[in-house]
Amino acid sequence: MIVMIGSFLPWAQAFYASKGGMEGDGKITLFFAVIAGAFFLVGLIGKARWPFVVGLIVTIITGAIFVIDIADVVNTLSLSNVGSGLYVGLAGAALGLVAAVGGIAARRE
Repeated sequence: MIVMIGSFLPWAQAFYASKGGMEGDGKITLFFAVIAGAFFLVGLIGKARWPFVVGLIVTIITGAIFVIDIADVVNTLSLSNVGSGLYVGLAGAALGLVAAVGGIAARRE
């Protein structure tokens, strides 16, 4: 999953130093990505919509963490100091939202 990759990449960069996601909230986003992936898998195997709804909620929380951390880096440093991990993670959360909504729509009764 793309969110997992973003959790390991640098989240903030200044001069020659960088701070990786695993030094902060990356552990949380990695955990949520695994949880969301598990619910999406259960939804794909089963015929119920509820796993996709739970996955959607977890994905929204994960995306909010990325947005908050981007805002923190911008407020502390500047927009140019936002690391690639935050952008990759946010893109992964956006794709997770699309997958969740698609799963919910496909499981209509």
